[in-house]
Amino acid sequence: MRLLTALISCLAVATPLWAQQAKPAQPVNLNPVLDPKNSRLDHHLLQWEQRMTGVESILCQCQREDKDKASGFKKLFKGEARYLKPNYVALRLIQEGNEKNYELFLSTGQFLYEYRPSQKTLRIHELPPPQAGGAFQNNFMSFVFGMSAKEAKQRYDLNLSKDISADNPHYIYIDVRPRFEADKKEFTRAQLVLFSQTMLPRRLWFEHPNFDQTTWDITQIDTTTKVRPVDFTPPEPPEGWQKVRVPRADLPGPADANPGAPRIVRPSKDK
Repeated sequence: MRLLTALISCLAVATPLWAQQAKPAQPVNLNPVLDPKNSRLDHHLLQWEQRMTGVESILCQCQREDKDKASGFKKLFKGEARYLKPNYVALRLIQEGNEKNYELFLSTGQFLYEYRPSQKTLRIHELPPPQAGGAFQNNFMSFVFGMSAKEAKQRYDLNLSKDISADNPHYIYIDVRPRFEADKKEFTRAQLVLFSQTMLPRRLWFEHPNFDQTTWDITQIDTTTKVRPVDFTPPEPPEGWQKVRVPRADLPGPADANPGAPRIVRPSKDK
């Protein structure tokens, strides 16, 4: 769940779904100076920022492999992701070899709809409004699609591990480590691979604190097809499912209540 919701926010560009104030685990330069003439990393970051600023919508085919470190067991999910500025996102993945196990998320900016077929539950998360000046309001996934080059260098320890060359003309490899405690709870290290010609993401690899690994492969990405808001309409859940409303985590509930507790809505009877 954590990484899936992260990808959603990334393509909306986040996990947790609701932004949280990140606190640095070590001193952070809050005003890094970018030097594209003398730093290949800075050069690529600024190119990536310029490219992503011009993206209005994204339609991509993608797959995710989850690897359990202890057992070596792997699961592969394949599907589609969509994004439309400013905050429409959709992600649907189906497990290879088990079509009944699927994952479906849709975000309208105000709500995120999380379909859980194994529990026959649709969880509707109320999202907080965007916060001004929120360089650290989204998690690592917003680095892929939604951060400026300066914000990325503020938040993460970045290293250009493999530059383009005669032997490697197509891809740029950037290693990422978290600086902030909130991010360290999500991943210990990661690697982002960009297409050198388009500066669009090709692969994203995570190692989690428990050493499990997740790899996102973007097998096809299209920024010319124009998706529409109607393409993000949440479908009604199947008959027999229940809807669970999850209030905003940044709003306190009653003194005698758990502010993060979901509210159960009657089961849907619509097919």
